[in-house]
Amino acid sequence: MFIPGSILRSTISRQVLVAALFATWMVFRVSGAEGKSEQTQKLIAVLRSDAGLFEKARACQQLGEFGSKAAVPALAALLSDEHLNAYARSGLEGIPDPSAAAALRAALGTLKGNQLAGVINSLGVLRDTPAVKLLQPLAANPESGAANEALLALGRIGNDAAIRIVRETLDRGVEIIRPGAASACLLAAERQLADGHARTARRLY
Repeated sequence: MFIPGSILRSTISRQVLVAALFATWMVFRVSGAEGKSEQTQKLIAVLRSDAGLFEKARACQQLGEFGSKAAVPALAALLSDEHLNAYARSGLEGIPDPSAAAALRAALGTLKGNQLAGVINSLGVLRDTPAVKLLQPLAANPESGAANEALLALGRIGNDAAIRIVRETLDRGVEIIRPGAASACLLAAERQLADGHARTARRLY
């Protein structure tokens, strides 16, 4: 089959252009990844330095935007900080690596008060299913100081195990925590409805 020279040259030109664009994209991708890795290390250094509150808070936020697994230990170390815990949690919430949620789960056994409540909220935001078993005793015990937060987190997670805990608490839990269980039921119903499980959502409502 005869292909005119002009068509052949045009086809080759397009192929060369596509190859050149792909090569350029790969260069930018690699250099971008290297740049983010270098920037991540600089931000980690800020968190571990004597920098001011504003600088550290901003570093936490930026690590949540493009940080990697490498940033998790530095952020986790700030979960007990009176002033930076919320920023550290925000940073961990933004890192997709499983180690970020694992760090939040590990902190459940070491924190109290507002810091504990904040970590529980973050696990709910992440819909972290491995946290369900850890949240159950906190949700059932008004003396934990975070029963309401634990119930709401279970409602946000909204899997079968979490829903079972919430419903049992609503049915048989002590009176003081039942309003939290009711709110958690509504959160779980919204999640089930969004996931296309209308029948389960109706039962929860």
